[in-house]
Amino acid sequence: MDPLRIVEAAYRWESSEDAWLDGVVAAATPFAVGGGVVACLVQCSPAPQVLAHAAEGTSAENVDAIVRVCNAVDPAIAPTFFAPTEFVGNAAWRLERLARAVSRPTTELTQGVPLPPVWALIGGAPHEAALVLVFPSVNGVAPDVPFPGDHSHMLGMVAAHLGAALRLRSLAPPARTDDEETEAVLSPDGKVLHATGDAVELRSSLTEAVLRSERARSHLRKVDATEATELWSALVEGKWSVLEATERDGKRFLLARKNTLRPPTLPAEPAARRDLIDLTKEESDVVWLAVQGHSHKYIAYELGLSAPTVARRLRAAMDKLRVGSRRELLRKLGVPDA
Repeated sequence: MDPLRIVEAAYRWESSEDAWLDGVVAAATPFAVGGGVVACLVQCSPAPQVLAHAAEGTSAENVDAIVRVCNAVDPAIAPTFFAPTEFVGNAAWRLERLARAVSRPTTELTQGVPLPPVWALIGGAPHEAALVLVFPSVNGVAPDVPFPGDHSHMLGMVAAHLGAALRLRSLAPPARTDDEETEAVLSPDGKVLHATGDAVELRSSLTEAVLRSERARSHLRKVDATEATELWSALVEGKWSVLEATERDGKRFLLARKNTLRPPTLPAEPAARRDLIDLTKEESDVVWLAVQGHSHKYIAYELGLSAPTVARRLRAAMDKLRVGSRRELLRKLGVPDA
C-alpha cells in the first residue's frame, strides 16, 4: 500500500472538486477496512455544508449517512469536530469526547442524526473547509476500537498534506514556473533555478525538501512506507508547498508555492486577547496546531521544521500567554479539551 499516492492525488490539479475527490478516494482505497472509502469536502463556516463528495466500494446508504452527519454537526462545535487529525480516529470516540468537554449529549451535537461506525481522517482548517476521508466499518464498532492494522499514524501524515492541498486549491489555479505564488523553481536534483522573496535566504531548506520528496517518490518500494512518507513534509519552513510541474518541452521542475497556514482568531479570555497580539506569525502557527492536540513531532512535519524549533516557538508563545501547560493553554484560549 502506497500512502504517497494519496499525497500525489491531493496535489494534482483537477478543475472540479468532484474529480479531485475521485482521485483522492481512488488512491486511498487500498487502505479501506472492508467498507470502502468516502471523501467529503466540507465548508465549515458559518455552518457545516458538504460541497462535494466521492466514494468507492461502499453502499449508497453509507454515503448518505456520512454526508448527513457532516451537514448536521452543530456549528458551535464544528471547529473542534472538523479539526485536523494526527491519525485515523474512531469518529464515535471523537464525538463522545467532545460531548463530555461541552457537557452535552452526543446526539445533540449532530442534531439527532446517528453517526455510522466509521474511522475518519481530517485535513484542512475547520474555520474554513475540511477534507474528511472516511473509512466505514462493515460491522458495528465500539468507540474505543482503534483503526485496524498499523496504518493510522502513517495516514495521519497524509492528512497534513490533504490540508496543504486544500489550501492550495483555494489560493490559485495550476502551478506554473512564472506565476506570483511560485517563489522558487528547482530541478529534481535540488538545484535552485529561480528564487524570490523569503526563498532567497532559505534556498538551502528548499533544496533539502526537494531532495527528501524525491527520495520519498523514488525509494518507496525500497524502504518502509512510513519512512518514505516521513521524508516528504507537508510544508517547508512553514511557508511553501513543493509541487511538481512539467513544462511543454517535457522538462520536470519542482515549485515552491506560497502556502502558509491561516489560523483563525482563537477565542480567548479577555486578558489573553492582548497577549495573542504579541505572538509572531510563526508562534501563532505552532499554537494553533498545538491546540488541535498535535504532538511536537507532528507539528514539525506539518510545518517542515525541526522538532526543537517547534518546541522553542511553543515555549515562547506560552511564556507570552503566561501558561505552563497545554491544558492551561486550551483553557486560556477557550478551546474545548477534546
